[in-house]
Amino acid sequence: EPFGRGNLTGSIYIGAGRALDRDYTTIGGAVGYMISEGLMLGMSAETWVGNEPDIYKLTPEVRYTFTRVAPVKPYIGAFVSRTIYNGLPDANTYGARGGVYMPFSSNAAFNVGVVYEKISDCDPSTYDDCSQFYPEAGVLFSF
Repeated sequence: EPFGRGNLTGSIYIGAGRALDRDYTTIGGAVGYMISEGLMLGMSAETWVGNEPDIYKLTPEVRYTFTRVAPVKPYIGAFVSRTIYNGLPDANTYGARGGVYMPFSSNAAFNVGVVYEKISDCDPSTYDDCSQFYPEAGVLFSF
């Protein structure tokens, strides 16, 4: 089971996002440690591509996966992040995510979900929207 206590996880993902009134494709990776069954502490890094300015994010998070549900495994999580903009002031954000994992082997699962994110101390003259929803999809591997 990919969500067992003591497992180290790694994921890769791709999604879509909107920032600074522009559309982006998000590409990233994450590592996590399952501190108990279904409860993960993790860190991710991502880049937002397809528009200007370049955007990079570092995000620590906590995520819980409901492991006793079958065949899909719902998850919820919370995070804070540091967003680095090329040519603009950096920003801190916080948010939540939810979705489902679909295990396809004893150590891997595909996920789809949605993310809500809000910019802390948002400056409306810089950002048209201080919060956003965006989809996510990825693959989690457990070691």
